[in-house]
Amino acid sequence: MHGGTAEGEQYDSMLRLGSLTQSLDKLGEEADAELYRHFPVAAIAVLETHFKSVVSLTINAGSPYLERGLVLAKDRLKSAVDVLPSLHRKTVTLGEFIAHSLPFYALSSLEVPLTGLLGDNFKELIRNAVNPRAKRNEYADQVRVVADVEALWEDLAKTFTSRHILAHEAATKYEVNFQDARMSLNAVSKFTEALDAVLWSSVWAGEPLTQYEMNMHTWESYKKTRALLAASLRKGLAIAADDKERAKFGELHLDWKWASRRWNKFEESQWHMGSIRPMMAAISLDRTHEQRLNSINAWIENKRPE
Repeated sequence: MHGGTAEGEQYDSMLRLGSLTQSLDKLGEEADAELYRHFPVAAIAVLETHFKSVVSLTINAGSPYLERGLVLAKDRLKSAVDVLPSLHRKTVTLGEFIAHSLPFYALSSLEVPLTGLLGDNFKELIRNAVNPRAKRNEYADQVRVVADVEALWEDLAKTFTSRHILAHEAATKYEVNFQDARMSLNAVSKFTEALDAVLWSSVWAGEPLTQYEMNMHTWESYKKTRALLAASLRKGLAIAADDKERAKFGELHLDWKWASRRWNKFEESQWHMGSIRPMMAAISLDRTHEQRLNSINAWIENKRPE
């Protein structure tokens, strides 16, 4: 379910940007000017992490993003001899490899690859981005996430410049004040919010987003797992050696059913209020049924190895 994935990336970035904003607020406007120099560098660090995570997730979502990602990084990827061992060991994904290979030093480092990856002018996608929940629920009032794209691009460009100067030069005479630091944090925060909206209208357009959709998605997943388990149980009963083994098989499964129900209720109990409870209940049921399915299938394989 990409809801957790996409929002997870956004959530981590929001946490870090929120922490930086709190630190800046504590400093206030009269602090030592040296302290303000930290914020443009930190803001771009958050942006780079967020950008590369998004690139990786998008490429790993499959076609057509995988093919676009390969084109995007064709001149930067290592040779197959270097790449294939890591992919074989499953220590990294292809999306992570490509994302890591992309340079990140200016606003163009965002705009060019995201245009190529999403198959449309990225700046225009940002310009037209609206709140994904408002769009999904078809609200009449769908305000754009970014009111002034040109101003946002200008602020991001300034932040990249500040980061480059502060990270690579002594820059003893380069000044960063409270307003500059605030601008950097606000620009990166607004950009990540808009990028998140773009993803929900493209890469994850068909994925569950609202709580109702996530509830329904998890219940459908549980129902599929339960159907697979039922089929494996029938197969297990059919290959049992005799009536005695068949009876024991059924008895033990009944024991599991009662024990798992108690466990599911225990897991669900911590979510006794709120619209999230159906989703958490379904996740618990799906997990226990999948574990049981794996156990039954392993028993069947041992009984009649192919």
